[in-house]
Amino acid sequence: MARPFCIVPLSACLLIFGSVPLLASGSAPEGDGRAYSVCEVLKNIEKLNGQVVTVRAVFGWTLRHGGGLAQEGLDPYVQPCPGIDRSKRKWPPALHIASPDSIGGPDGPVSFREQAPGYSDLIKTVQDHERKTGRDVVIATITGEIRTRKHVQIQRHGDDIVGNGYGQAGACPAVLIVKTIVAAEDPETHRPLSLSADQRGNREQ
Repeated sequence: MARPFCIVPLSACLLIFGSVPLLASGSAPEGDGRAYSVCEVLKNIEKLNGQVVTVRAVFGWTLRHGGGLAQEGLDPYVQPCPGIDRSKRKWPPALHIASPDSIGGPDGPVSFREQAPGYSDLIKTVQDHERKTGRDVVIATITGEIRTRKHVQIQRHGDDIVGNGYGQAGACPAVLIVKTIVAAEDPETHRPLSLSADQRGNREQ
């Protein structure tokens, strides 16, 4: 399967280079109080596995393949994370995204309940942003639990990326299970975007 959506559209990844300061809107980051990039998560996946952290990256979503986070400035179909271990060099610089309700089976449930604004609110924000601008991705800052599996194997065959990880074709080496959305912004202007829950108030927890 070519270009699985666990990886955000290429045009969006190449649009954004480097990181930008964490926005003050939304919830404060949890864990160690910082926002990780996708590559920082993957380089430290053994340490972060099972931990609640905050991640900032390019976010996109489709009905067919779900959502994913990609490292800013990298072509996930060609470029691995710089400086990553040789054993991980076939890993795309991307994370699958899931809600707590969708995680189960051998991975087991999470210990928290999703808090507003949540994953569905971020999806609505992306859809609204696309209708207004024609751009189908945003920069998202998300707090959640990082999970990976033992002996993750990712294979590349041209544009095809498959494996035993997460997301479409198991192509993502790890998943971020959403606890809450900290912030969203336009990837070109860095203008803060309103999350749906911001406008209607928090859901019952």
